[in-house]
Amino acid sequence: DKLETSPATSQPSTTKPSPDSYPTILNVQVALQQLKSSHTSPNQLALCLENIGDWALSSDTHRKETTAGGGVAAIVNAMKRYPQDSKVQHKGCWALMHVAVNDSNRVSIASEGGIPAIVEAMCLHLQDTNVQQYGCCAFAYLADNSNNRVFIATTGGISLVLEAMRQHPQDSKVQCQGCWALARLAVNDHYRVSIATAGGISAVIE
Repeated sequence: DKLETSPATSQPSTTKPSPDSYPTILNVQVALQQLKSSHTSPNQLALCLENIGDWALSSDTHRKETTAGGGVAAIVNAMKRYPQDSKVQHKGCWALMHVAVNDSNRVSIASEGGIPAIVEAMCLHLQDTNVQQYGCCAFAYLADNSNNRVFIATTGGISLVLEAMRQHPQDSKVQCQGCWALARLAVNDHYRVSIATAGGISAVIE
């Protein structure tokens, strides 16, 4: 059921922020507290989400600690608080993407509302290449879980991935992550047909 190779895992690391732009928050617990505070501004939330994503990227231990500390729910709730803020949505997808590298975290993200949060972000910010890139990559990781594949597909994930690729044909990062999301979803026999019917083969060829 699980794919042996995960080429998508190497892609996000190439788009990490430069050292000069790293958040000043060094402790992930501090970032999580900020996420949970009702007084945190959208810009502060985006900074915290970026910090948590970087933390989760660095090791599987950090990914587990993020989930154990209530990080998934905090990320999702932050995205729900500011659905129209593209930076919050971009960094939220970034954080979920890296937390989802861990197998058990994929289940937690689905149960905590992470998949609908990504769907909404991609729907509301169709022209934002960062949201689309990281949303597609998050889907790719999450789709390593068979139940998540069904969840993503039945909430419009296939159409969203294809629309992202159609809207940004010249953006190689969106195209790359869109292709990997489709590849993960296509592990399910039924969704291979759905992808083909929706124009997925043409999108990949293009």
